[in-house]
Amino acid sequence: MLTGDHPLTAVNIAYSCGLIDKNFKENIITTLECKEIIAQLNQVIEDSKTEELYLVITGDSFGILQKNLSPSLKKKVSNCSFILKQIVL
Repeated sequence: MLTGDHPLTAVNIAYSCGLIDKNFKENIITTLECKEIIAQLNQVIEDSKTEELYLVITGDSFGILQKNLSPSLKKKVSNCSFILKQIVL
């Protein structure tokens, strides 16, 4: 799902549409620091192995992530739609 609004609005829209529910662990990435974005994304991927969760990432954070993806992280990100319940931008 893609929305150009505030991350919490995106979460509320996802709830309203039935894409996520209250049992999912929330993960919101808003930082503009590349190393922190990558660290948070790696943690989300690791947590997704044992928990139902969703990821919200702001457009600015996503843009930084896209410019700085290593080949191994790019592969992980490309598989996120299969790993995570929802990715909300």
